[in-house]
Amino acid sequence: MASGKPIWDHSLGVNIFKLLMRIRRDELAQILEDLCEEGKDFIGKCFAMDLRKLWTAEMLLSHPFVSDYDIVLVKDKEELFWWFTISNRQF
Repeated sequence: MASGKPIWDHSLGVNIFKLLMRIRRDELAQILEDLCEEGKDFIGKCFAMDLRKLWTAEMLLSHPFVSDYDIVLVKDKEELFWWFTISNRQF
């Protein structure tokens, strides 16, 4: 299920290489079990191991799983944040 929380611990001090290896293994498939088909397809395009199948950020923003969202760029105290206004959507 999509919860909005990070899937993996990415706090300071976490070994990024080990984290990427966990993603590469079958752990991703277990996480996606309860996600809708559009969500599974979107995540699959984010984490494709074959670089020829890996989508760019621009391509991902046009994916049906996120294309119903309004993207608003907000600048706050020298940091950029992307806010997504969620339409009535079933996850």
